[in-house]
Amino acid sequence: MTPADDLAAVLARSGWSRVAARVLAVLMLTDEPLSSADLAAELRASAGSVSTAIRELTGRGDVRELRVPGSRRHWFRAADDLGDGAVVHDGAQLLRSAAIVAELLAGLGPDEDGPRRRLTRLQDRLVWLDGHLQRMDSAWADHVRHRDHAS
Repeated sequence: MTPADDLAAVLARSGWSRVAARVLAVLMLTDEPLSSADLAAELRASAGSVSTAIRELTGRGDVRELRVPGSRRHWFRAADDLGDGAVVHDGAQLLRSAAIVAELLAGLGPDEDGPRRRLTRLQDRLVWLDGHLQRMDSAWADHVRHRDHAS
């Protein structure tokens, strides 16, 4: 499996459509903007499924559309600050996802600044969310103890 496949698998396990997960993974690991045709060729997917995935991802704010001077094509790049759509809400899954992202980061070359920036931010968010979920679970347990003690 490629690094993009690994990242897409993380996203798909958290409920993303398979093609949207694959499109975002490729864009996150690429510094250059890609066209819909480039994405379809890279993923060996139909133009229609890539177009649907792009609409989903741009609507969520995870992908930005760019205009390239002199080109009539539509170009896309992963957002540096991914929206909430890229986040899963399960503690164990958050940590598994963060570990996979750490492996992807370790495999990046020294000149891959864009992918490193995006993946580092995603990893930080996953770890932060796990800590936040743990605090919420603890607060919920305290609430239940106080509620039950009061009744």
